Amino acid sequence: MRNKENIDLRAIWHPDLSGRRGPKYLQIIAAMAEDIASGDLPAGACLPPHRVLAWQLGLSPNTTSRAYAEGVKRALLRGEVGRGTFVRVPSP
Repeated sequence: MRNKENIDLRAIWHPDLSGRRGPKYLQIIAAMAEDIASGDLPAGACLPPHRVLAWQLGLSPNTTSRAYAEGVKRALLRGEVGRGTFVRVPSP
């Protein structure tokens, strides 16, 4: 089932990486998982493009791409070619 009213957070979501340790891509995933659990990143939310998030955080686009790939691997995110990366709707 596709949610037609995806929430667009491309210009809003900015993960808080302060006080986190370890590789930056894992810091992004940890912040993302926390924000999903708290409801700050609701199911269906559209995340910023890899390059935009990298620019916001002062990181390489490779780092944010790796974070998003890890999010897909952990079933937190889903990517749609040409549309963006979205917070995955949990299975019932």
